[in-house]
Amino acid sequence: MVIRQMNAFSPPLIINREGYRAVARVQLAHRKTDRERRWAKLKAMSWPPWKEDKLGVDASIGIEHGISRAFDSLRQMADAGYRSLEWEHAAKTLAGWDTDHSPTIQTRSAIIPRSDSGLSYSVCNVALSAEADALKTDPEILWLARIKATRTLQEAWICFSTCRDRKAGMTPQLYHAMFEKIVYDERRNQRNLQHDEALALLAEDRNPLPGDGREVTESSSSHNQAVFTRERIPTYDQLFDQMTDDHIQPSGRFLAFLLAHARTYKEGVRALQASGLSDAVKHVLMPWTEVPTTDVVSLLESLPDWLLAAHIGFLCKSGHIPNAILAMPHDARSPHSPAGKEMYNAVLALRHAFKLVVRRMPFYRPPWNFLFRSLARLDTLVVIKKTPTEYRRARAIPKYHRARRLLEHMDSMALDMDFAGFRSFYTIYKHASITARYVLATSEDYEEKVAMQALLEEGLTFIKARFSQLVRPVDNIDSTDIFDSMSRDQTAVPDPSQLATASEAPALQLHTIPRLTNVPHSADLHAYARFLGQHPSYDDLANLAHWISTYSDDILEEAKQSSNGLAMMRTCLTAVRIFLEQPLAEQIDHEDAVTSQSSPNEDATERLERVRNMIECNEDLGGWPTEEEVEQYLRTGEREGRLFAGL
Repeated sequence: MVIRQMNAFSPPLIINREGYRAVARVQLAHRKTDRERRWAKLKAMSWPPWKEDKLGVDASIGIEHGISRAFDSLRQMADAGYRSLEWEHAAKTLAGWDTDHSPTIQTRSAIIPRSDSGLSYSVCNVALSAEADALKTDPEILWLARIKATRTLQEAWICFSTCRDRKAGMTPQLYHAMFEKIVYDERRNQRNLQHDEALALLAEDRNPLPGDGREVTESSSSHNQAVFTRERIPTYDQLFDQMTDDHIQPSGRFLAFLLAHARTYKEGVRALQASGLSDAVKHVLMPWTEVPTTDVVSLLESLPDWLLAAHIGFLCKSGHIPNAILAMPHDARSPHSPAGKEMYNAVLALRHAFKLVVRRMPFYRPPWNFLFRSLARLDTLVVIKKTPTEYRRARAIPKYHRARRLLEHMDSMALDMDFAGFRSFYTIYKHASITARYVLATSEDYEEKVAMQALLEEGLTFIKARFSQLVRPVDNIDSTDIFDSMSRDQTAVPDPSQLATASEAPALQLHTIPRLTNVPHSADLHAYARFLGQHPSYDDLANLAHWISTYSDDILEEAKQSSNGLAMMRTCLTAVRIFLEQPLAEQIDHEDAVTSQSSPNEDATERLERVRNMIECNEDLGGWPTEEEVEQYLRTGEREGRLFAGL
């Protein structure tokens, strides 16, 4: 659109080097096209990954199919007379071709300016210290791109060790790239061990192609295609020791990555102590320190928001206690026992995370979301002076009240919750509601039962209001409840024949920008549909279906950005159908179901039919879910009872 506007001038505006780089950056950040995906599937597992014909028809696919959009933009830049600098070489490497014209792995990545001056750049948000003149000769950015544009740990280590052997200059950014490969390779191994076929039934296209994400692919088992290294690939701890031997201190995004992916509490503390932060900042961040409030605020404000978020995430992760310890007898968890010390450190880390966020009061949402996520976990302690059998029930209610206090802090800053926080808060309320219903069924204390009933009603209203606030339209941003008119009007669901389709809308009505302040992912819509299904209300579910149909273009565009987005959209519609047609208590999640206060009368049946007609008339949504989709949804829920619990 911008380029078309430039061509509209007379004479047309000429694109300079920064303009071509901007186009390449955008293309590198996009998902692969169907043509690019087809080419990626033809790459051999050997290195370099040359094209390998899988079928006879693949012989007709020429080298031109391997020219990605980003590479084509850089080629047009060269045709315009701009010579390639190190930045362009790095971008071409990420686009699928190295400087010697050998293929690499087209990697969805970003090369962005480090500062507004545009004189220095970073790969994948990794800060580089090269200035404009040094950028022309310093190969650091190119080697960084080569490490990124690999698919296996072996391929990445070859690039890393080759750079080290050529004495190109080891930097924190190169170590950062190598640590990413090691961490995500370990995650791949853990995922293979924990793989469940029920998850595969939910979305067949969940496994991305190499370069689509940060996932590391398993190396080939064939000796003809396997990549061999001259030396053993180091482990995480061995690479960390090698980094310290090279006198490299992690800082910036590198330090944030190490904190965010620390496997143990000691590992995170080790990364923090080895960093280039000042001793005063380290002292504030450590959970066992106490300093005056004024010093805390001033020192915390010196940290970037994303670095603070990574540290809060590390502390919250350290606040989780293994179930094996919670199941121990009370005597085995004494303060002087190893289990007791681990519980104490976990509580101390979590309390410190809350203290840092409340004192800093950041406008950056991830630190708040980490706190919500920690409260949503069942292995996070808030109340510890209980017997083992009382832990789960005793923790759920205090966690809910703690989450509400966090929201009060955010509201005092006029900081709205995002969908990441909403998912966690929904889970917190779900755990609290289970406890509240248990108390209502077993307690004889009248005041306690009144308090639990108030919690159920208040939480239900609160979550509905927050969702409505999240998805309010841009042209009605002051609206407090976009579903309010639908709830008051029994005929809120319109006749599908009165709905205008996108093809019938005028050309100027086609939305080039989202119409919603926040466009939810289909997984978030599925979670909300299940929430409404657990508190059955035909009005709310029908209004949700109406809203999805009205803003289907924005919702589906967001869903296309992830590999399983469209599949999750069908899952959401399937859940809506199940909950509208049958009580949740007879289908799935028996222990989470609540007694419905509404029954499917004639009005509800008529509304159900109108919702069905509306969804069927929206071709973009794929029509009303089929019986096969319903059966698969129920079968998946039976095979994995927790499959949808945390969505």
